[in-house]
Amino acid sequence: MVTVEVGPEKEHFVVHQSVICEKSNYFAKALCGTFQEGITGFVRLPDISPVIFRIFLVWLYHGKFAYVATDAGIDVDFASLTITDEDLEDKPIHQTDVSQPDDTENDSVVSDDSETERGTFGTTKSTVTVDDPKVQMSSSTRSANNTVLNKSKHDEENPESWAFLVFIKLYVFAERFDIRQLRADAIDGLATAMNKRWMNISFKAIRFVYLNTTVNSKLRRYIVHCTAYCCKFAGSASEYEKLPVEFLVAVLLTNGRRLPPKQCDECYQRALKSTGLIDLDIDDVCKTQDLAPYRLDMCFYHEHPDEEERKACAARRTTTK
Repeated sequence: MVTVEVGPEKEHFVVHQSVICEKSNYFAKALCGTFQEGITGFVRLPDISPVIFRIFLVWLYHGKFAYVATDAGIDVDFASLTITDEDLEDKPIHQTDVSQPDDTENDSVVSDDSETERGTFGTTKSTVTVDDPKVQMSSSTRSANNTVLNKSKHDEENPESWAFLVFIKLYVFAERFDIRQLRADAIDGLATAMNKRWMNISFKAIRFVYLNTTVNSKLRRYIVHCTAYCCKFAGSASEYEKLPVEFLVAVLLTNGRRLPPKQCDECYQRALKSTGLIDLDIDDVCKTQDLAPYRLDMCFYHEHPDEEERKACAARRTTTK
């Protein structure tokens, strides 16, 4: 067993070493080598949200998304994931300040700034149990708010009801700790929640993603495609100037390579040829119709090591629909 100390309040989670090392290359290197963590069996993650780590633990042991809420309730817990101005400071990826967050930040993770209605892109006690790991929550966390909300906006066992930012932060967590399958599942969860509620990702969330992921991030590609294929670009130019240049360029290129969807097959093929796209090896351009990659196959945003796993992943999605 290993102990993981999470967050500025130092909550302790006891996990099987073999289980966490199997899924995470980061933990495998830290705990199975000569590093201090491997010797002591103790890992400190002061800048990681305990909320995200609880979701990760359920996923780790049960292979699905669910949440074991604190006494405060799931809505209060999820509100702690709100992106603050400090989160958007330009700093090296995965290097975050371990100091306490600003108490003046009152925005909720479900505020208008977290998610915007799709079509306008611009200003605009738990029943889930984790039997294996032992969770030792600090007394301050338990006593923070003993009022359990009767009408919760989020369902602990239904990830489709969760705010988009939960999945975004799960993906960032998975990228930082090199958990390939969690990255894929986080994107799938985000896509499902967006489709159910027909909402878009906010400017603030886009900036957060680009500050906390690498250039090859599949999450970056996904939000670029969602923006290019689903959004009407409202608002003033000054609003878009706040977005990362890499994101704007990627959206520009994606839209520039698209063609109007209302064409017969012959006209569509002729247009592809006239624009030079038909001869280019561009993986996110559909050569048969104007469709985003996520409409064809969500595995486009996964990192399968071989075709066998890709087919198994596709089959699993089919059976769960």
